[in-house]
Amino acid sequence: MTKTRRILALLLAVFCVILMNSCGKRVQGIVGMLEAARANIPSSAAKNGELNLCAIVTEDNRRLAWFKVGTEIGGYQYFPIEFERIEDTEYKFIRAYSVVISRCENTAILDWNDKYQFIIDNRECKTLRIIQTDGSTKNISVDKYPFTYGHTTTSIAEYYFLDEKGNEI
Repeated sequence: MTKTRRILALLLAVFCVILMNSCGKRVQGIVGMLEAARANIPSSAAKNGELNLCAIVTEDNRRLAWFKVGTEIGGYQYFPIEFERIEDTEYKFIRAYSVVISRCENTAILDWNDKYQFIIDNRECKTLRIIQTDGSTKNISVDKYPFTYGHTTTSIAEYYFLDEKGNEI
């Protein structure tokens, strides 16, 4: 092999490595998302099989996948992971977010894409009440579980999870 061919082969190899590293990890469908979650969620429960995909929030070509880890007895934690949709069932892993804790059991909140993203998996919660910065109140009916809702971050002053009688949980 001539010196020129070696240099070209080396440059091509370097280019391929750079291209593959810049693409991020690609996954196929829900199974690929679960594998990415197992690899990126810092919980032994996630590694041992107690991992469920609860919901997917879609904004343009971005997906926020909410994963639930734990048991009914030991309690649950929620881990959101962001993906970018490449094709119909192909996604690119973007990042895993830290554990998001809420003041109400089986709920979580994340500031994502200029919105607070709520996930509610507490069957006692029937209403999400948002007090906006202008003083107005918005009551969102929770009618399925898990329930997801996104609200612009700049307009929320307070939020409450309410039971069927309107009491804070």
